[in-house]
Amino acid sequence: MKIETLRMLVIGLGIACAVALAAVIYGIVGLAMRPAPPALSEGAPATVLLHQPAGTRIVSVATAEAGRLAVALSGGGAPDRIVLVDAASGAIVQTIELGAPP
Repeated sequence: MKIETLRMLVIGLGIACAVALAAVIYGIVGLAMRPAPPALSEGAPATVLLHQPAGTRIVSVATAEAGRLAVALSGGGAPDRIVLVDAASGAIVQTIELGAPP
């Protein structure tokens, strides 16, 4: 009876290992097949002027929807803010100021 229990345990663990390996392979293939993010077009501006006060620091830059960049800014005597920049034209689309409610 003990040998039969051990046999079932070994078979069960073997199946669990096979399922786990299949899940890892599926994840790796899924990441490899994901399309690359779109690159900036050749017509994209090389320089973008944000027109911010002196002392302003760029905290972070992230991609946003519709080919925009979200630039988080801090300092310069102004409240923390996020500037949305159109990556194709370099134009400032929107400025969002972060502050305490009135």
